[in-house]
Amino acid sequence: MLDLLFLRGFLTNWREVGSPLPCSRHVARKVCSLIDFTKVRSMVEVGPGTGAITRELLAALRPDATLTVFEVNPTFCAALKSIADPRLIVHNQSAFEMQSYIKKQHADCIVSGIPIAMLSNDDFSRFHDAVRNTLQAGGLFLQAQLAPLSYLRLRRSFRQVRMTFTLRNALPIFLYYCRYAALQRRSSETALAETSPR
Repeated sequence: MLDLLFLRGFLTNWREVGSPLPCSRHVARKVCSLIDFTKVRSMVEVGPGTGAITRELLAALRPDATLTVFEVNPTFCAALKSIADPRLIVHNQSAFEMQSYIKKQHADCIVSGIPIAMLSNDDFSRFHDAVRNTLQAGGLFLQAQLAPLSYLRLRRSFRQVRMTFTLRNALPIFLYYCRYAALQRRSSETALAETSPR
């Protein structure tokens, strides 16, 4: 039922959903394997769809931690709200607005399923600003993508970017593991200057 719900969402707005099928459990577990949950008290997920990764994140999350998700599709939000876990907070809002709901630089980890390869430069800049204003210094940003098209874009924004992938999905999934500098925050312009080739 959730797969059919997800497919309908994709057919209605493929740019927003990005994939005809939700991630497999193998992808969700791969995402979780990249996170040190002992250090996570506040986690954010953007573009969770119907919750394929959300459920695995909750299974690994500490009892005293929270997972706040941002999903623009109201039908997907209804599916997310059906997950019976008091640690889960669901907002039917754009990821661009996440900093309005999370205390500034409060999230230890942000997991994104948003198809950022389809974002315009202006929209990606807005998205990155929202991430930067929400994520703690030294926090982890994980991005799932269907193709390895966003490395350079992310490398201009983050100090550290690593990429891995898994074939255990209907379509291969590429995962970007990104961090800012641990000791201080920088503006987007400074980060771009520091990471550009010299």
